[in-house]
Order: sequence, then C-alpha cells, then structure tokens
Amino acid sequence: MDFGSGGAGDFNDCFKGLPPAFQTGHVFFYTFDSYDISPGIDTSGDWLQSRLVPAKKMYQPVYFRDWTGSLADQLMTKDARQQDPPNQLKYRNPPLDRTVLSWCNSHVTTAKADRCPVIFASGTAKTITFKHMAESGWNISYAPYAN
Repeated sequence: MDFGSGGAGDFNDCFKGLPPAFQTGHVFFYTFDSYDISPGIDTSGDWLQSRLVPAKKMYQPVYFRDWTGSLADQLMTKDARQQDPPNQLKYRNPPLDRTVLSWCNSHVTTAKADRCPVIFASGTAKTITFKHMAESGWNISYAPYAN
C-alpha cells in the first residue's frame, strides 16, 4: 500500500506524529493487513480523506516499536527522555497492560462499529471507542475500555 505520491501534504496527512524516517518516501505494506496499517479515522469515525487528492482515503501505521522516534530520543535531554512515554516496545520492560501492539480501525470504516479492537503487549485484546483511538492513537494507556 502506498501512502502518497510524495507531496508534502500527503505525508503530513498520513505520518503526523510518527518518527521522521517515515516521512521521507513511499512505504509499502500488504494490501490486506489491517494490523500493520489501518484506515485513518477522525473523531466522528469517518475515514480521513487527503486534503490534496480528492476522494483519496488515508491510512495510518498501527504498529511500531518506537512511536516517538529514535532520532528524537538522541536529541532529547535527559529530563525529556525520562518523560518519553514508557508504553513503547523500544523499552526493555514496558508496562505490558498499557503497551499497544496494534489496533484496527477497519471495523469503524466498513461496518460503522463504535469501537476498535486493540491488542496489548500483555496478550490482552480490548475494544476502545473510535473517538479515543482517533484522539490518542498508540498512547491510549488511560482510555476507557469495554468491560
């Protein structure tokens, strides 16, 4: 799957907040793999559309070991590194019950479901409202879960 034509707007739409290495060129994934990439959704549950290419649906990566970026880690001061969210797989002992492995927004965009399935490093799967996923993405450690 190609995330864009190389224009800055496409990458800003798709890669907002991701490590810089993912903003430099095309990224390809398997066509049917909703746990590496998933439809980008807004807080209304609608599939995000490109601002540059009308009717072009946007995708977002939903699995990374290092969400805040290793380059950012190198540039951070010691105090800033201590504030880096610990719920990332790049850390030796992340809190397993709060560290997201992946999630899927496809159920929201195709079936109008109100929740997204999320898989945690602990092996637990829970559902979280699409609004919380759209607002928080991978750093959902305190979002409300389904019981």
